[in-house]
Amino acid sequence: MMEEKEKKFLTVAPFQCAWRKDLKFREAGRGCVAFDAFAHNDVTLVFRENVGSQHYHYKRDDSPHYTVILGSHRNRRLKIEVDGKTEVDVEGIGLCCSSAFQSYWICIYDGLISIGKGRYPFQNLVFQWLDSNPNCSVRYVGLSSWDKHVGYRNVNVLSLPQNHMLLWKQVDSGEYEGKEDSEEELEDEQIEYDKWGLDNFLESWELSDMFFVVGEEERPVPAHKVILQASGNFPLSPSNENVLQLKDLTYPTLHALLQFIYTGHTQMFTNGMRESSSSEVSLSDVSPEAFKIMLDFMYSGEISLEDTMDFGNLLLQLLLLADKFGVTLLYQECCKTLLECLSEDSECPILLAVSSLPSCKLIEETCVRKCAMHFDYCTTASLDFILLDDTTFSSIIQHQELTVTSEERVLNAILMWCMRAKELCGWEMVDELLANSTADLIFQERLPSLSDLLPFVRFPLLPYHLLQKLGQSNLSKHVHIFYNIQVREAINYVEFGLGRAGSDQNIRFQHRRSSYKELQYIYDGDSNGVLYFAGTSYGEHQWVNPVLAKRITITASSPTSRYTDPKALVSRTYQGTCIAGPRMEDGNKCVWWMIDLGQDHQLVCNYYTLRQDGSRAYIRSWNFQGSLDGKTWTNLRVHEYDQTICKPGQFASWAITGPNSLLPFRFFRVVLTGPTVDASDPWNLCICYLELYGFFR
Repeated sequence: MMEEKEKKFLTVAPFQCAWRKDLKFREAGRGCVAFDAFAHNDVTLVFRENVGSQHYHYKRDDSPHYTVILGSHRNRRLKIEVDGKTEVDVEGIGLCCSSAFQSYWICIYDGLISIGKGRYPFQNLVFQWLDSNPNCSVRYVGLSSWDKHVGYRNVNVLSLPQNHMLLWKQVDSGEYEGKEDSEEELEDEQIEYDKWGLDNFLESWELSDMFFVVGEEERPVPAHKVILQASGNFPLSPSNENVLQLKDLTYPTLHALLQFIYTGHTQMFTNGMRESSSSEVSLSDVSPEAFKIMLDFMYSGEISLEDTMDFGNLLLQLLLLADKFGVTLLYQECCKTLLECLSEDSECPILLAVSSLPSCKLIEETCVRKCAMHFDYCTTASLDFILLDDTTFSSIIQHQELTVTSEERVLNAILMWCMRAKELCGWEMVDELLANSTADLIFQERLPSLSDLLPFVRFPLLPYHLLQKLGQSNLSKHVHIFYNIQVREAINYVEFGLGRAGSDQNIRFQHRRSSYKELQYIYDGDSNGVLYFAGTSYGEHQWVNPVLAKRITITASSPTSRYTDPKALVSRTYQGTCIAGPRMEDGNKCVWWMIDLGQDHQLVCNYYTLRQDGSRAYIRSWNFQGSLDGKTWTNLRVHEYDQTICKPGQFASWAITGPNSLLPFRFFRVVLTGPTVDASDPWNLCICYLELYGFFR
């Protein structure tokens, strides 16, 4: 079933692609996206395993992906591309319209791509194609365009209904080249239908040949003509429309009617419990307010929850009450309302309440995902998370959408959970407690869980100075796995790059990208870098020089002057002369340009760009460095007699690789380590443009 979503409008510029983390199939290779589109032609959707960038283009993508183009060739063709190669090019199917928004849906199921029109998915099928070598890893949906703007709205990713097999049945037998075993499996499933009771088809899309559209929210409810005709005098015939509009009817009323038609009974005190045959019902541990709301719902079909300060708690009590007494409709409404009202403050309390209820699996999974996405807040705003059981907490720690500002936060949360902390604390406080105690006393029965959870901390991504502190801590002395397996490996990796075999693929050596905004290098002088992003107030308005906007600070080794102008280094206008001169530091000559991203920001840098000014003082030996405090510097790339720059005004860019490329820094600088080619004044650093790329927060 579909729920009405908040209408969102998005315009995609030519040759660009919009990606959102919520536009994601719940199961890899299987899902459906429904959307409205407004375009003259070329409504383009991309399906791939990972999120792409804003300037992503499917023609240049080397990774596996599907591309569906509605209205190609000026709205005359439908195209499907696999990994950039056209596999389907059908004439006469023009799906787009320039005068208004139109509704479409695209479903992917193990390589079967189904495309349809209309607001209701899995109806009005227009075209199908089966990939003989299916890509079962596609998960994220990108909204793209070709050479004209495309408008999107009401974009929703839906799970496949139980009737996804119906899509398979519509594949033309001549086009399907599957194995005989697969055909036998389909036949077996069809044979099972005659063993089902009618109650299995209640509000099921399986074999449905019509559906009602109920209420002002236009909620679709599937049904079966033959069952309705056998149960009463319904004005239905095979020639009738497949959609019946019932705007003046509420869903609970229609559900009650269909439930009686399909099952012969309702669920109001007729479920076989002891209370069904007793004239007096005694209830303990039940909120009177919640019970009254449940009775009102059973008689009226509506939930009457007043907007009070205790709204969330009352709704949760009502959910548990509906689950206890099997009031399915009320339970479904409570689930829907709870999911709509989820907030950072309510995620942990709701998770604590529903984690032990098998019937609340959807809410539990949603809360686990939300807690992972809001990990920093959920583990610092309150101590509710320490009450979670080990399975639930472990699921959050391991969740692929875990969003956290640093691995130190993950370590602190694990230690707090294992010691059942009574107040917020970090690893330093735990370390102090271990100076006068033992791990058994501090962690008690959760000590074994500590060994299970620590491997989920990505220690190699911690700053080197922090790893050194951890290596000398009481935690390393008292917890064997902490140092011998975790910290020591991380120190070796940072110092010598000695990760385990296959560390490039090992998730412990990969950043949690969801913690950062990816600012990817595309070409020299592009608008994708960190400093340009800061100039837009991090995407909030048009670009202004970030130094003038006070978003970043740039300093040079020499005092500010006519030719040493910090704002010129991040200007979008070419500067003929831009020089940082030498200064004496600890008795040594030192020349540098330095950037401070600000107290609240850090960058994991993987690329940087320089541009020579109008002079011929080309740099040959220099270091590109990062720092957390502006005092202790880490070399990110060392250049020794690098002859890349060889003419005035030239751009040059370099990738940052190795263990240090995983570390976040606030400060960055380019520092000369040898003279330039200008013999007259070899210790001037003459660059008029600097840009950084990577993962920013």
